[in-house]
Amino acid sequence: MQDPIIVPPHYLSQGTPPEVSQDGPVLVCTTISESNKESLFHRALQGPDGDGEDAAAIMQRLRQLDSGVHQMFDLKNKGVSRAPLRLLHEPRDQEAQSSPPLEMVSYIALSYCWHADTWTPAPGYQAHEDVRYKDWRWPISMRMFKGLLSLREWTQEGVWIDAVCINQVNEQEKLYAIGSMDIIYKSARLVVIALEDVEVSPYEETLLQECIAINEFNKEDAVWRPSNEKMRPLTTLLIRLFSARWFQRAWCSHEFQLGRNAVFLVPGSEGYIVVESTILEYIFWLIKEHAQHHEDLFSKMAEVEISFDILSRMAEQDAATIHQSLSRPYTSIFRDVLLLESSEISDKLSIAVNISTLGLYLKEKAENIERCRWILAMLALAAGDATILCGLGDHLYSTLGPPSISWLQWPADHDSVAMMDRHPKLSADPGIVADQNGQISLDILLMTKCAVYQPTSISFGNAERFMKCCLSEHSDILTDLNSAWMGLDHDSRRFYDGLTYYINVLACSLDCGMPWMAKALILTPGVAPDGLGFGPSTLQSLWGFAASVLFENNAMSNDTEDSAGDEKQALLKYIGFVLRTSAVNFMDTIRTVKLVVGDLSTTAMTASPPVETSSRTVLAVPAALAHPAYATVKRLWYLEPLGSWEEGLWRIVRKEILFGCPPLKEDGESVLLRSSQRFTA
Repeated sequence: MQDPIIVPPHYLSQGTPPEVSQDGPVLVCTTISESNKESLFHRALQGPDGDGEDAAAIMQRLRQLDSGVHQMFDLKNKGVSRAPLRLLHEPRDQEAQSSPPLEMVSYIALSYCWHADTWTPAPGYQAHEDVRYKDWRWPISMRMFKGLLSLREWTQEGVWIDAVCINQVNEQEKLYAIGSMDIIYKSARLVVIALEDVEVSPYEETLLQECIAINEFNKEDAVWRPSNEKMRPLTTLLIRLFSARWFQRAWCSHEFQLGRNAVFLVPGSEGYIVVESTILEYIFWLIKEHAQHHEDLFSKMAEVEISFDILSRMAEQDAATIHQSLSRPYTSIFRDVLLLESSEISDKLSIAVNISTLGLYLKEKAENIERCRWILAMLALAAGDATILCGLGDHLYSTLGPPSISWLQWPADHDSVAMMDRHPKLSADPGIVADQNGQISLDILLMTKCAVYQPTSISFGNAERFMKCCLSEHSDILTDLNSAWMGLDHDSRRFYDGLTYYINVLACSLDCGMPWMAKALILTPGVAPDGLGFGPSTLQSLWGFAASVLFENNAMSNDTEDSAGDEKQALLKYIGFVLRTSAVNFMDTIRTVKLVVGDLSTTAMTASPPVETSSRTVLAVPAALAHPAYATVKRLWYLEPLGSWEEGLWRIVRKEILFGCPPLKEDGESVLLRSSQRFTA
């Protein structure tokens, strides 16, 4: 392809641009008609972002929680209607450069890092400067722009690049455009990601092309398994690719996950390489599996995993429903966004709102990260997500009244809220209000009659024997469930500590009883990962082993009746859930205990009471978190009254998980409902 030319937008606004005489493509940026824009955006606006009813309800709830935050937002469809859509295109002839193009059927969108002095592009990938136009520099290199154009389905297909297609000197237009970014990237036929600060060697390019070819040949079941000799340079390559600045930028993450289809343009030895996002994911999982057996590679993969985890988790869904009434908590999405980088802190607010498909757009800027956190906390509550109540990190700064420290906390790095995948929507009246003092108050369920029990010696012994037998006799099943068991020195402290976690959780589960274990995951839909079911042969062999070691004389018979088979499957799924680290991850303690509320019918697992409790300390669960699906977040609170119970002011001593507990309801004796309770930081 001959070198293309972009006619800068401001030249078009001045009249006829300078004469261009060359064989390569000439692209101009023009505004398409409103009807054309609506047809391109139609599909994206039919999703959650186009649901004005839900968005209006969120705005109404936001006004009740914090009127100041409410004023910072408006309905997305208003912002989209006010944002002009410009596209780069090849005019039909020289005279038509300043005229609107034919009706656009599709366009591709570029995702890239703006060139700046803070980072260095790979050799040959500096931003291109065209001497024909003064004070104008292309947003990307000539090589990458050629690669971008080569991915058009036809020469008249449009191209969207933010630096060119948004009037960068019009602040009001930028505001509307930023609020429409999700719609723009969702509506693009293809999102093209330009990595301009990394370079692939000839040998690495050969390996990459080999992986691409194998994957293309057999998309359903890519069976390529590189040799150890190839695996090491592949690891080095992947680490270098994921070190690209693009992977750290909040806007880039936003663009990647909202696009329907994405490819990477990677600088090669002779030019660019087109790599589908699925190829990078495939290489990542190959290397991760291989690295489990090689300590030096395993440590290097930690450099990659953080970037990959954030991007892959955010790309798994566009915040859509993933299990009936369950969806990923907005708090978790918001936390991920704030971990990434952006030039302006307010951009993270816009990105968070776009990714969450709340149907809103940001009208005003926030001045600092503390303000952003408070705004996002109010948005989460307004949108029906109560998991922000369970945060364990920094206290938020309330702006409801005079600026003050709130008892609400942002999720910490190790916080189970940050990793939670699903949550139920809050009811229309969740018992969460803003009081006259500028603080958030809650309805809580006080447990007036409850007791905790340490694992019994019998259950602990059975769980310990089971884990040791698993390692010696059923290690293949164990490592299939949890690859972390592979390659560990059984005499190491790390191995011993890990084993103790599992033994405690299993022992406590046994004390809760077999019926409880069989129902625990049913009560918490979405908590257990897929693939924990067992085939008939494994079911029979593992059941006999588990029944004899874990349950001893309480084991069910090995009959094949459907009811018994279903219960066995449920029990084995629970055991697999524990062995797969899921339970251990959110338990976050080896001091697991059984909690009994009132009579024996309400049983759950939690952590041992904190040492700082006093005789006045009581246990409570916020009414908004009474649903069993909140089992993996810190919803069981140890509270100390500041005065009498009737005053309704509490100090939060500690927060713990409450797993496997049936829906909590006021019974007037063991569980009491207290409305509009206040808390101190």
